[in-house]
Amino acid sequence: MSSSFVSPRKLSPLVLGLHLAMASVGGAAFFASPSALAQQSSVNIPAGPLSASLNSLAQQRGVVLSYDPALLDGLNNTALNGQYTFEQAATKLLAGSGVALQPTSAGYTLVKNSPAGTSTLKAVTVTAEGEPAYGAAAAAGFSAKNAKIGVLGERSLLETPFSVNVISAEQLENAGVKNLANLVRLDPSLTSSFSAVGYYDAISIRGLSLNNWTNYYKNGLLFANQAKTPFENIERVEVMRGLTGFLQGFAAPGGAINYVTERPTPTWQRKAEIVVDEFGTFMPGIDVGGPLTEDGRLGIRINAAGGQENFFVDEVETDRGFASVALDWLATDRLTIQFDAQVDQREGTTQPSLELNTNGQVPQGVDPSKYLGQPWATYDTLTREYALAADLRINDQWKASFKINDAHLYRDDFSANIGNIQANGDFDIQEYKSIGEVRDSRNMEFAVRGDLTLGTVRHEVAAGYTQRKLAAVFGNSVFRTVGTSNLYNHVIIADPNGVPGAPSLAILNRDKGVFISDFMTFNDKWQALLGLRSSDVEFFSAFSPTVYEDTVTTPTAALIYKPVPSTSIYASYVEGLEQGGTAPASANNRNEQLEPVTAEQTEIGVKTEWFNGGLVTTAALFETEVPLSYLDQASNVFGYFGTRRHRGLELTGTGQVWEGGRINAGLVALDAKSLNTGTPANDGKVPQGVSERQATLWLDQATGVRGLTAQFGLRHSGKRALDAQNSVFLPAWTVADVGLRYATQLQGKNASVGLLVQNVTDKTYFNEGSFRNIYFGSKRALSLTASLEF
Repeated sequence: MSSSFVSPRKLSPLVLGLHLAMASVGGAAFFASPSALAQQSSVNIPAGPLSASLNSLAQQRGVVLSYDPALLDGLNNTALNGQYTFEQAATKLLAGSGVALQPTSAGYTLVKNSPAGTSTLKAVTVTAEGEPAYGAAAAAGFSAKNAKIGVLGERSLLETPFSVNVISAEQLENAGVKNLANLVRLDPSLTSSFSAVGYYDAISIRGLSLNNWTNYYKNGLLFANQAKTPFENIERVEVMRGLTGFLQGFAAPGGAINYVTERPTPTWQRKAEIVVDEFGTFMPGIDVGGPLTEDGRLGIRINAAGGQENFFVDEVETDRGFASVALDWLATDRLTIQFDAQVDQREGTTQPSLELNTNGQVPQGVDPSKYLGQPWATYDTLTREYALAADLRINDQWKASFKINDAHLYRDDFSANIGNIQANGDFDIQEYKSIGEVRDSRNMEFAVRGDLTLGTVRHEVAAGYTQRKLAAVFGNSVFRTVGTSNLYNHVIIADPNGVPGAPSLAILNRDKGVFISDFMTFNDKWQALLGLRSSDVEFFSAFSPTVYEDTVTTPTAALIYKPVPSTSIYASYVEGLEQGGTAPASANNRNEQLEPVTAEQTEIGVKTEWFNGGLVTTAALFETEVPLSYLDQASNVFGYFGTRRHRGLELTGTGQVWEGGRINAGLVALDAKSLNTGTPANDGKVPQGVSERQATLWLDQATGVRGLTAQFGLRHSGKRALDAQNSVFLPAWTVADVGLRYATQLQGKNASVGLLVQNVTDKTYFNEGSFRNIYFGSKRALSLTASLEF
């Protein structure tokens, strides 16, 4: 199998936007259905301007409230105190104003009260109750109540027999999350597995690295995670912890990340945003959306950003441009269609990772901000993504859905790696060059979901067909020593001008599968899930002598007990098929793809909603077993060497604990072991790169000043082994973040500004280490984010 590839023409930010605008012509999608915020909580709003009071209430509850400011000009509200839902409180504030609250697909809007005999535009609900349309907010506010659980569709988290974390838009904003690596602030199960400055980000869940080709999703469809994911159009992030074989298909056992993008709003909104930091980052952006037709059946959302992103390492900077378009179309009262397109371009320099020196020790005294790369070592990427989805509500009990995407990643990878580090800091400069690489991911899912009762048992059934294809195109890369330098007295050398081989088809994965599941409710206390997926898998690698073909069936079973409506206790068993890892560039068998393997997981857990749902806590005990792969030091070969078993305890809590204070906190305690490796010195040891202790805390606290909140974050990571024998560890570390956010109105328009200091004590620490590679965490970083509606 072979293919030729021509590197795409580089696009300016302006051309990126035009590209998206042209690509979106003829596309359409639907308004997502609303999610109600039904919980009561304390309200203490003084008398004052009605617009300011409503905006403050909406911000506190995390509700999208869009309206024409002219509706409230000159209007004031009386003081309001007590326990209310958002709708109750807003209705009381609006009493006597002649303005009414109206739910919409994205949240709420305000309309003039209609005289008798006339009507106002009614928000259209296009999906069956209990199954919000894909792309709808899982729940308004700080902590979510629902999530898209793979092939099961939208489900209440309380009735989901798996560990799932939904990181809401408000949490992302308050914690200053701008990329995948920042998510570790908000989930203790997440750790960085690749954090080379200037490249892309990758993570592990429960100590198991996610596969960049099979574990990252956008709106439920796969894409290749080998370029930084733009966050300008991300509404929320869903973290599926643990094995997802039945739910997602062919994937690594750690879990899955699903990004849910923003949708069009029921009324027009226009917002300008900017991000700056002390390193020189300057990233302005715009977010515009609203209805394109008077009846509100067609809407659009456009996000765009462009500028320069700088990092804590001197001389490492990235020029980028981004644009996205989302179109929502209610074609009929039963048929909804959604279209998305986006493009992101990045060009920048990079910082190579450290490694153990020739004495087998971690180099000491290295300045994390010192540039150790070369000006000719750049990482340039261009991603183009298109997706189409349709939902048909057959009747009140049955619906059908179809979605498809086409995600392209183009990259040129020029690196100046560090190798053969001596005790005095001398090292070899290793040129790595690969040009014209492609990752082409095309995926499709068709599903039918229904709700029926047989006897006294309710059955929520799902069945469907999935098809996934990933093609990786690259050629013979240049990998050679081209000079020397020193960690403490770095030397810049001329571009050695190595010429890599022409790109051709190197890897091709195909996965065609059918699935069926039955979520059974026996009574108000007992529920059960049975699921089965059968996949026809084909795996071709130009670096392996044979084509792997097999049909694999992976079952799932779970039981849920609800002693009270606010608590669920579950037990689950899952099997999954995992794609084999890729040998790193330093291995003797570099780029070789290992064969797929099966993994299995058992888990028991408890989920509880406290204070009328204001706080959600989870506890889970789990065990996952999967074949162990690593880079063997003796042979310098990457391969399978026994089994890795991860047992662990996971505790999390998200929501409001006291008045004005909201938290996102958790810890993970792992017992990770390498078993039956064939090398006695490796048996019973912690797998490379795994931290057995992780803890996170994020606190968002209201102050005495209206609109002003303070943030405090804390992260702890235990020590990590750098080799299979556990002879060398990266030390444990704890870092703290602090921030302030202020929200107000300027001439009737919402405005906000946020100040965040990461690593406030300026601690030097190693963020991640794997395959003997070592990466520093960020130095102290001061950033400012501002937004203004117009």
